[in-house]
Amino acid sequence: MTSEKYLYILNNRTILFIIVLLSLKLCSPQDLSDDFIDDSVEVISEISVARKVKFPRNVGMASPCRLSELLCDTGQCISLDKYCNGEDDCGDKSDEPKACTPCNRTYMGDVGRTYELEVRRPREDHLPFVCFLNFTANGGSYGDIIQLTFDTFTVGKFVSFTSDGCPDGHMTIVESSPSPPTGQWCGSAWGYTVYFSESNSINMTLRLDRLSQQGVGYNFDFKLAYKFLRRSEARLRFGNATVGAWRGESVPGTYCDRILSDCDLRACRIQSPNFPGVYPRNATCTYRIEHTKIPADKHVLLAVRQTNSHKIHIKDQIVKYDRSQRVLKIWDQCNVVQDYLTVWDGPTRDSPVLVRLCGGDAVPDIVSRGPKMLLEFHTSPYDNPFHPVPLSYLPGFELEVQGRPNEVVWVSFVKYHAAGTEPAGFDQQKDCSSQLTIWDGAAPDADLDRKLEMTDKKLLLGSFCREESPRLCDHALLSNATRATRPCAPSESYITTGPALTILQELRQGSALYPVSFLLRYEFVDVSEQGQPLLDSKSACDRVFKSAQTYSGRFQAPRAIFYYGRGGAQNLTCILRFEAKYGERVQLIFTNNNFGNKHCTTHKDSRTSRWVCNRPLKRTIGGEGLAQIIITEYPWEGVPIKRDCLCTNRSEPLNIHTLTAPVVEVNFTVTMMNITEDYDDFSFEGEYKFIPTGPGDETVCSTGWGERRLRGSSGEIRLFDKRESAIIPEIISDRHVISESVKAEVACVHRPWLIEPGGDEVTPTQGRYLYLKVPGYEISKSSPFCTTPNRLFVYEAYDTTRSREICPDTSSLMELYSPGWESALTSIESSLKPHAKSFVIDFLQHEQADYSIKWIEIMKKPSVENPDPDISDLPSSVLLDCRYHCPELNACIPLTLWCDGSAHCPSGYDEDDSNCSFRISLPPPYVAAAVGVGLLICAIAIALCACKRRRKKDKEFKARLDGALQAEERPYDRAKANGIPETARQYATVQKYATIDKYSLSQKYSAGLNDARYYDEVAQRDKLSDTRYASLGRGRNSRTDNRGSRKALPDLGYPDLKDGFC
Repeated sequence: MTSEKYLYILNNRTILFIIVLLSLKLCSPQDLSDDFIDDSVEVISEISVARKVKFPRNVGMASPCRLSELLCDTGQCISLDKYCNGEDDCGDKSDEPKACTPCNRTYMGDVGRTYELEVRRPREDHLPFVCFLNFTANGGSYGDIIQLTFDTFTVGKFVSFTSDGCPDGHMTIVESSPSPPTGQWCGSAWGYTVYFSESNSINMTLRLDRLSQQGVGYNFDFKLAYKFLRRSEARLRFGNATVGAWRGESVPGTYCDRILSDCDLRACRIQSPNFPGVYPRNATCTYRIEHTKIPADKHVLLAVRQTNSHKIHIKDQIVKYDRSQRVLKIWDQCNVVQDYLTVWDGPTRDSPVLVRLCGGDAVPDIVSRGPKMLLEFHTSPYDNPFHPVPLSYLPGFELEVQGRPNEVVWVSFVKYHAAGTEPAGFDQQKDCSSQLTIWDGAAPDADLDRKLEMTDKKLLLGSFCREESPRLCDHALLSNATRATRPCAPSESYITTGPALTILQELRQGSALYPVSFLLRYEFVDVSEQGQPLLDSKSACDRVFKSAQTYSGRFQAPRAIFYYGRGGAQNLTCILRFEAKYGERVQLIFTNNNFGNKHCTTHKDSRTSRWVCNRPLKRTIGGEGLAQIIITEYPWEGVPIKRDCLCTNRSEPLNIHTLTAPVVEVNFTVTMMNITEDYDDFSFEGEYKFIPTGPGDETVCSTGWGERRLRGSSGEIRLFDKRESAIIPEIISDRHVISESVKAEVACVHRPWLIEPGGDEVTPTQGRYLYLKVPGYEISKSSPFCTTPNRLFVYEAYDTTRSREICPDTSSLMELYSPGWESALTSIESSLKPHAKSFVIDFLQHEQADYSIKWIEIMKKPSVENPDPDISDLPSSVLLDCRYHCPELNACIPLTLWCDGSAHCPSGYDEDDSNCSFRISLPPPYVAAAVGVGLLICAIAIALCACKRRRKKDKEFKARLDGALQAEERPYDRAKANGIPETARQYATVQKYATIDKYSLSQKYSAGLNDARYYDEVAQRDKLSDTRYASLGRGRNSRTDNRGSRKALPDLGYPDLKDGFC
C-alpha cells in the first residue's frame, strides 16, 4: 500500500513537472516593458490566473532572427505578428501553442511592411479580460513612429462623453512621453480609423468587464493593422524637404503643449496631437503664439487660419457622414463637455476670447489685436474612435500661423433711401432728422447721448442729411447669379487708409414714420507687402528684398483686390527684386503658383535646363491674354538675362537655383482679366534665401561677374573642356578667357560673358562698334539640325529678350556686328543707351568641346555732307577713307591694332608687309625692352669716355708739375685797372697752382681746367700774397720757428686723383 501510494505521488509529481515544462515551452511571449503595467488597474488583483511576464526563447542569446522576427523550433524566422494568429507558420506549430494569446507582447517590425493583429473574443469565464499590447519603433530600419489602423473595433459600449462613459469595457493608448492622456475609447469605430504615434512606443490596453448576450449585441471585435514609418515619410505632419512645418517647441513636462515664435520667418503650423490621425481622449493642449521681434514703427497682429477644409475636423456630438453636413460650428454650437478649440486674444486665459469652434470646414482668419495669442484644444474623456467621411478628410486639425496683414476697408453703397419730408415744426436749418456720417477710422464712443467727437476733418469721409445720398454703386443691383456687373470704381466707393471705418446713421424721429433703408457691400482688403518699396518703379506692388536687411523670408503676389479684375484692373505687372551682397547668390522656392484658366504649359528645356512657357499665339494676342512669371538675372547693371518662365498651376514646391548674379527679378504679369477674377485665381507664394558662395561652393563659379565683363580694342574668349572624367549636367565647362593681356582660367556652369567697346579720348564709346567672329551657324527653321548638344547664345546687351541660337561648328564662321552698324545714321538716343553696342555670349556645354570667339572694335568711316545735292551731281554724302582700316569690312580700326603682330582684319590687311614695312615687327613690349637696353648701353659708353678723358688730363697735369712737360700758357683777357686796359699780356702758368692748398685744387678741378679766368684769379691772389709776405720781411717759400730759423714748407704733393669722377 505504501509503495503504491509512493508511485502514485511520484506519478503525480512527474505529471506536474511535465505540465510545468510544457507550459514554459508553449507560453513564450515577447517580453513586456515594465512601464506598460498600470498599477491603477484594479482588475489585476481579481484575476484568478497569475500573469507573469515571460521571455521568448531567442532573448538573451545569439539569434539568427531580427528584432522584428520570432525564432521557430525548426530554426525558421517568422514575423512577430504570426504568433498565435491561427495558422501554422513555423510548420511544427511552435508558433501556435495551446491556449496561446497575442496579448502581453511587444511588437516590432520593419519599415515598409504592414502587419496584422487580431484579439479574439474572450470567454465568459475569463472575465474581466485585460490584454496588454506594446508597439515599439526601434529606429533605423525599424522605423521612428507607429501607425495603427483599426480594421474592426468594438469594445463594450459607449454611453457618455463624461464620467463612466464606457461601463462594459474600453481601450486606452498611452505613449512613452511626459503626462500622457489617459482617456478611453469604447463602442464601435466609425469608418476608417488611423492612429499615428507622437513617440516611438505605444502601450495599448484592452479591457472587457462583461459580454453582451448572444443575439442581443456583440460587444467585442478587435482587429488592427500596424506598420512602422520613418520620420521623413510623415510629410503631412512634419512637411517635406523644401517646405517644412514647424510645430513649435514642446513645453517640458507636458504631452502636447507648444510655444510658437517668430512665425513671420518660418512656416508655423498648429496641429492636434497625433495629427493626421485620431487625437487622444481626455487631453488638454495649449499653444502659445508670440512675436518677439517687433520693429519700432510696426504693430504686429497674429492670424491663424486653414483654407483647406479637409484638414479640419473637430468631432461634434453627432457623427457626420455626408460632406454636405460638414460645417464649422462656433460658440454655443460646440458642446463644452466634448471636443472644441478656444482662441484667446492674448497670452493667458484671462484675455478676451476670440472664438470657440468645432466641427469641420475651412477656418477663416482669426486675428489678434497684438503680438500674442493663446489656443487651447480640449477633448472629452470618453468617445468611440472615428474618422470623417469621405476618407480624404482628416481627423483633428492643422492651422497656419502668420502675421496679420495690413488691411483697409472698402465700402460701396448699392442703394440708399431716406424720407425727404421733415416732421411738422422741425427746424431744418438747425437740425437734421436723418443724418448719415462716415469716418475713416475706428468707431468712437457708441453712446449717442454723448455727441461723437470727430473734430479731425481729415477723418470725415462724408456727412449726408435727408434726401442727400452717399456715393452709390447702383449698377451692382443688376448683378445676379448668372450675370456679373463691373466692379465699383473708387469714385463710387469709400476706401479707408487704415483697418477701420465707422458709419453712423442718426434718426431723430425714429424710423416708423420716416424710414431709412440702405444696402452696402464691404470688404477688408489686404494691402500688406513684403520687402521694401522699389524706388523709381511704375507700380505700387514692386518690391525689393535686400540681403543687408534679412537673409531669408517669404514672398507672394499682392492680395489687394484693386490690382485684379474684381477690383477694376484689367492688367497687372509686379516686380519682386532680390539684391544679394558680394559673395552671395539667391535661392528661390515657389511653393504655390496659380495662373487661372489661361492656356499655357511649362516644361524644362533639356538643353538649357531652364523652364520655358508654351502658349497658343492666337489665344494670347486676340483672346484670353496671358499669366506668367518671368525670372530674370542681372549679371551686370542694365543687362537682364531671362532665366525661367512659369505659367502652369502648380502646388508642389519648385526650387530655382540661381547663378551667382547679384540681382534677380521675379516679374509677375497678368493681362486681360475679367471682372470676377482676383488673387484667388492669380497668385504665387514662395521663400527666398541669400546663400554665401564661399570655398565650398566652387562648382557654381570661381569668378565673379565683374571678371567676365570684357572691354578692349580686341580680345578672344576660348571655351573648352578637355577633362576625361564624366561630367555631371550641372558642372559643364572650363573656360579660358583671353582679352588683350588678361588671362584667367575659370570653372563655370552656363555663365554668360559681356563684351563691350572700350573707347578712348579720340573716339568715345558711342563711336565704336564690335565685330564678332563666332564659330558655327544659326539654328533656324530652314536649318534646325545641329550635330552637337552644345549651344552658343548671343544676345544684344541692350535687349536680351531676343537671342541668336548658334550651333557651334569649327568649320563654319558667323560674323556679327553691333546694333546700328548697318544703318546709315545711328540716332543719338539709341547710341546713348547703356550697352547699346555690346554683346552677351552664353555658352551651354553638354559635351567636350573647344571653341574660340574673337572680336575687334570698329568705327564707321568719316563722311562729308554735300551742301547742295540738288545742284551738284555728287551724292548727298561722301565717305572718306581712314588710315587704319579693314577694306573687306569697310570699317576703321583702332591704331593699337595696326601692325601689332596679330591679324585682326579677316584678310590680315592690318598686318600686311606693305603697311608694316616701316615698323619693327616685334610686339610692343619687346620693342620697349630693346629701347631701354639701348639707352642703358649709351649711358655706360658716355660714362666710360668721360672717365678716360679725365684720366688723360690728370696725367698731363702731373707731368707739367714735375717739369716733364713745358708749362701750358693760356691766354688771359686784358684786365682793366680803373677802366684802362693793361698793355702787357699776362699768362697764368700751371706751376703757380702748386702754391695753393689742396682744398683750392679741389675747387679748381670742380670749376674746370680750361677756365682762363679762374687761372687769372689765382695769379692775382698769388701776387697779393707775395706782396704781403714781402712787407713782413719773409717770403712765401719759407717760415721761421720760434728760434728765428727758417723751416721748409711741407710738400703739398700732387692733387688727389680720387677727387674726380674716376
